[in-house]
Formats: sequence, structure tokens, C-alpha cells
Amino acid sequence: MAGFITGLILGIATGILLVYLFFRLFFFRIFFLEDKSPFSFIDTCDALRVEAERNNWKVPMVHDLQETMLKWGKKISQIRICEFCKPEFAYEILSHDAEKLAASLMPCRIAVFERKDGKTYVSLMNPKMISLFAGGIISRTMKNAACEMEAIISKALGK
Repeated sequence: MAGFITGLILGIATGILLVYLFFRLFFFRIFFLEDKSPFSFIDTCDALRVEAERNNWKVPMVHDLQETMLKWGKKISQIRICEFCKPEFAYEILSHDAEKLAASLMPCRIAVFERKDGKTYVSLMNPKMISLFAGGIISRTMKNAACEMEAIISKALGK
């Protein structure tokens, strides 16, 4: 009996360790998406905005983090966070009290940034992955938003 309990404890501990290592090694690859843009920083930002608006998405705000950080005495390369909102998707979540907890994920945000190699990249949180943990209205809405956002990014980047 003692051998069984020892084996059970070791099995559970091993399982926990493997899950931890999996998330530690692959978290960013699973929960964040990234694409290299063939365009300049400004052209990438413009292409994303145009493509979003063409697909009935709104662009309520663009945060220039380089400018903001410079105000605080910190110099970084170009990076903007572009907020995209499709009112129909937002309404699906915000019109239900129980779903409002997901408001912190809204609007959808896409980062456009330059790395030291001079290339421009686009990244966003993976809404499809997050939707797996949500369920219900949030899950369905995030999946739909994710499909549209991926299409917008692909078209904007000429893929």
C-alpha cells in the first residue's frame, strides 16, 4: 500500500512539473501571435487601419509608446498599440452583466513594433487560445473576433 501511495504522489508531482514546464517553455508561443511585416513601420500601421476599417472595424485609439516613453526620459524603438473594435462583437459581451468581466480584454489590441534588426513586426494576444478557457458568449465572440482579426492582419501584410 505504501508503494502505491508513493507512486501516486510521484506521478502527481511529475504531472504538475510537466504541465509547469510546458507552460513555462511555450506560454508566449501559445498565447501570443507574431508576424513579420514586409512593410515599413508607418506603412504597416496604415495598412492595418485601412484593412480594419474596410472590414467594419473601428480604430478608436492608437498609442504611440515610443512617444510616451520619451516623455518619461526613456528611449525605445518605434512601437504602437493599435486598438481595434467591432461594435457588434463588443455589444455581445458588454450587454450581458455576467460577461462584462471580459471587458479588460477589449478592445482588441495589435502591437506594431521595430526590432533592432530594423524589421517591423505585428503581434497580438491569441484570442482563440483564450476563448478555450472562457466558454459561452465570451468564447464564441472571441473566436469570431479572432478569425476576423487574423484575416485583417493577413491582408494588411499582403499574405
